[in-house]
Amino acid sequence: GVPQALGMFAFEYGSFFYNAWLIDETVRDVPVLNEWWPQFRYLVPTAFRVGMTASNIFGAWMLWVAISSNYAQGHWGFASFFAISGLPLLLMRQKECMTAKKPGSAYVKKD
Repeated sequence: GVPQALGMFAFEYGSFFYNAWLIDETVRDVPVLNEWWPQFRYLVPTAFRVGMTASNIFGAWMLWVAISSNYAQGHWGFASFFAISGLPLLLMRQKECMTAKKPGSAYVKKD
């Protein structure tokens, strides 16, 4: 129970950094908003990569605790489910963190 909840909380904490990074990249494309937006160009992307990786590390630890404790108590079905569904999601999250690039802009310049 507790490891699952803490693991989900850790992943949502990492998603906060992902959302902040997307907002930062989007606002930088809009000239009207970019004027008052903080000009620390590398702060948010660095916080995203470090924060997301930290949440993934903690989430992996909680996933391991959930799998091993369920298996030790004879709940191999739950342990298998957590391993089969949790590990690929964790790996995809970290891959996204390491390879994420600025998304295409939705802002259309008026001529």
